[in-house]
Amino acid sequence: MQRRLFAVAVLTIALAAATASAGAATGLSIAAHYWEVGIANSANVRVASGGSYADCTSKPIAALNVMIHLRSTPVGAPYSIVLIGPPIAGRTLTTQEGDFNGKGGNVDPAFLTLGFPKLKTDGVADFPPGTYRFEMKVSHRIALKQTITIVKRAGC
Repeated sequence: MQRRLFAVAVLTIALAAATASAGAATGLSIAAHYWEVGIANSANVRVASGGSYADCTSKPIAALNVMIHLRSTPVGAPYSIVLIGPPIAGRTLTTQEGDFNGKGGNVDPAFLTLGFPKLKTDGVADFPPGTYRFEMKVSHRIALKQTITIVKRAGC
């Protein structure tokens, strides 16, 4: 009876290890993702994916940061990252691209107003109100997207 339990336990551990390594070798595993809003001369504010942030015009947003914690990545798969803003802002240039190494880790691109050609041309230093959509493509397919809505508050 003890031998049988030991054999079952060893088989269970072996299957769990094989499943974990197969998942790590073949796919993208995301542990967490959220936004950090960088306020000029102040601390960052954490905002959940799909959330909103009320911006005070006297404290402009210096950067929109996407925080992604990866458990594993597909080895050699190409990836790219971009942020798409409301029509007034347009689309950023691709900020990050490369090939995954199969390991986990953090991906945390920071988007500045200068990264938006429309905003740079107009000399805008603060993110205009609206919904911003982040996209991470892996092997040319959207693997993760999240949004944040910026709302301007008056009188603060």
